[in-house]
Amino acid sequence: MKLSLAVALIIGISIVELAHGVAPRKICPPKNDYQQCIRYLDQCQSDSDCEHHRICCPGPCGKECRSPFEKPGKCPIPRGFGICVEKCSHDFGCRGRQKCCSNGCGHVCMNPVYLKG
Repeated sequence: MKLSLAVALIIGISIVELAHGVAPRKICPPKNDYQQCIRYLDQCQSDSDCEHHRICCPGPCGKECRSPFEKPGKCPIPRGFGICVEKCSHDFGCRGRQKCCSNGCGHVCMNPVYLKG
């Protein structure tokens, strides 16, 4: 009974993710360690402190709101359930133009899709 409840919960979460689309994972761009700091000052504590889709990242002089690093393109929408393993955690972990995307259960490197706009 407990196993079927867990499976139902996983399926429910996956359906919600699919209905709303799968957001790409956002990571901080590399910080510039060569910047001179007069004082250490945090501009943010979490992503919710940042505007314009920016995220709170460590900087050389404290935390700051920065645009996230993402490779171009969007992750394809998973079709069904993939293998439940985490083979990547961000785009930097993927070769070439591939992005780190949900496969319906875990995350794997996939070729991006490009939307015509």
